[in-house]
Amino acid sequence: MGAGAGTRVFPIEGLADVGIGLKTIEEAVAVRNRILERLETASS
Repeated sequence: MGAGAGTRVFPIEGLADVGIGLKTIEEAVAVRNRILERLETASS
């Protein structure tokens, strides 16, 4: 993790499609929501 102006996508096939960014508040909230959904699914 590091500071920068944009999310860097390494030359890994499929990374741009499924990678999770963490540069903005919106991206951080989306990550949090995905984690909470998976925890809720796992607990049921």
